[in-house]
Amino acid sequence: MALLRAKVRQRLEGDGPAPAPVEYDIYPPKLWSPYRERRFVNGEQLYAALEIPREDKPARLGQFAKNWDFFGAPVGLMLYVDRGMGRPQWGDLGIWLQSVMLLLREAGLDSCPQEAWSAQHDLVAEVVRPPGERTDVDAHFHRCRARQYIDGD
Repeated sequence: MALLRAKVRQRLEGDGPAPAPVEYDIYPPKLWSPYRERRFVNGEQLYAALEIPREDKPARLGQFAKNWDFFGAPVGLMLYVDRGMGRPQWGDLGIWLQSVMLLLREAGLDSCPQEAWSAQHDLVAEVVRPPGERTDVDAHFHRCRARQYIDGD
């Protein structure tokens, strides 16, 4: 994970290779109402909760860049699927990942899926080296990070 974090950091600082083209759109190219407005409001609420003003573009980008450090988490789960699989199998992976996340929570760990890694799929593949025709599922929708143990009995 240290190597992957270093490669992404190098890219973000402008010293690494340019990103490869994205393999798919994270959102539909012309997101329609009410989803477009919901996405906007969600972003506004996120940065307001972090006390980052809308005008502070560097701070917003800095916060967004934390995605590629798993927000400091010590563990990142990379999930892959054969490229020939269709939408139903992507849905199955979502169900599987939700089960993993619930098991992590039961063990006292928080987790969250991350989509942002799809923008770095080439670096992930370079470091992880998936077999054959596998694609990084985050190159569709899943990333999981374990944040920390939760205090409790």
